[in-house]
Amino acid sequence: MPNMSEDTSNIIPVILAGAAGTRLWPISRPDLPKQFQPVIGRKTLFQQTVIRLSEAGLGQKPIIMTNQEHIHLVTAQLAQINILDADIIAEPSSQDTAPAILIAALTAFRRNPNSQILTFPSDHRINNIDVLKDTIENKNLDRKSFIAFGIKAEKPSSSYGYIKYTNTSGAFLLEIISFTEKPGHDTAKSFIKQGNYLWNSGMYFFPTALFIDRMQILEPEMVHHCMGAIFRGKHKKKIFTLDLKTYRQARKISIDHALMEKIDDAKVVKISLDWNDIGSWSSVWECSDQDEKGNVKLGNVVCSNSHGSYIRSDGKLTAVIGLDDVIVITMDDAVLVARKSEAQNLKQLMRKLKKRHCKEIVAHSSVVRPWGNYKIIQGGDQFQVKRILVNPGQTLSLQYHHFRAEHWTIVSGKADVTVDGTLRLMKANDSVYIPIEATHRIANPYDKPVEFIEVQCGSYLGEDDIIRLEDVYGRVAE
Repeated sequence: MPNMSEDTSNIIPVILAGAAGTRLWPISRPDLPKQFQPVIGRKTLFQQTVIRLSEAGLGQKPIIMTNQEHIHLVTAQLAQINILDADIIAEPSSQDTAPAILIAALTAFRRNPNSQILTFPSDHRINNIDVLKDTIENKNLDRKSFIAFGIKAEKPSSSYGYIKYTNTSGAFLLEIISFTEKPGHDTAKSFIKQGNYLWNSGMYFFPTALFIDRMQILEPEMVHHCMGAIFRGKHKKKIFTLDLKTYRQARKISIDHALMEKIDDAKVVKISLDWNDIGSWSSVWECSDQDEKGNVKLGNVVCSNSHGSYIRSDGKLTAVIGLDDVIVITMDDAVLVARKSEAQNLKQLMRKLKKRHCKEIVAHSSVVRPWGNYKIIQGGDQFQVKRILVNPGQTLSLQYHHFRAEHWTIVSGKADVTVDGTLRLMKANDSVYIPIEATHRIANPYDKPVEFIEVQCGSYLGEDDIIRLEDVYGRVAE
């Protein structure tokens, strides 16, 4: 890591990696959101964020806030880039950015009471991080204030949040008037016309102790619940998991609305970053390498007489003829086709899919878990078939289901299977029936992966019908 200057040595970066990432559906879903995928380039957006901070020498080891369900993704992806020195905090429920940053600040204060917090979303692209570092080192930056970093709004976009500021000519620090979260296109056009709006980068800089003091005034109950969530939390294998019962009582609100809009010493700095929040498929197209016709083609794709399009397939042959400026995403369980200009309106489609209870908006057909992975092979009315792989040394939770029975057949390897307290060794071609509400688990203490086929039958087959009694990954609900 490069030598840190005096102006950055007390900075503790906070990486916010808990978002669901639904704006890039169907690639990004809550089980594997966009920050943990290589949306642009070979490394994931999360990995790019961590590397960017490390190479710039921006402060001490980071604090990483992420959803408890994504801890295995965080640890695996940090190991892949050989960056293991980080404080990782698991949120058992999503409470928005204010509680997440408050938890990080309380953690940072224990490490260094004189520290300063610098927050980073984990799913953005920044190509010139040195510009941010230079801004932080600028002698005109007030280190006793709350600083937001704004990007010049070059075009109307409903993918970005906006910061309205007092238009003081030549000022380095600008007074904040208000925040607007992802407005409609017409509203965004009016913002651009008015000229005193910046895109909200989601990055903030402030003294840790001052932030905690101010939150105690503005959000005393949130501070109480967050301190309780830390006090009652558990530390295991370098991961700190907040207490669910306490943390979910914290008010669910963004840092903009909980703090920045309510204080007099909030400032915004206009910064010339090569930045994109990767908030829509059109943004992905803009940031990706394009061919001579302006197309981005990834995977098993063939296109003819098409221009300015983003076409991606994760397996199936996808052929596009004579279409310009479109987004085409093909996956094994979902296909998205849209005009590029409509990509920002994906949330409207997601609301319709949610009303139809489409399982495809929640999870991929292939899902990575801490213990291995599974793939949905076939599904229908009251039945579902999965292929499940459990890695050596891993164990699934002891669990039961209210609405479904299961049939397991081992196809390769061997495993210890427990059903209602009875343990048996199962090998290839062995089968077991698991009735509704029977407690069960599978463990692989052996040196090779075990693979089995699971056939589910029942009136409801959702993943939320898993009642865990014991779990080595800390996923037992209280």
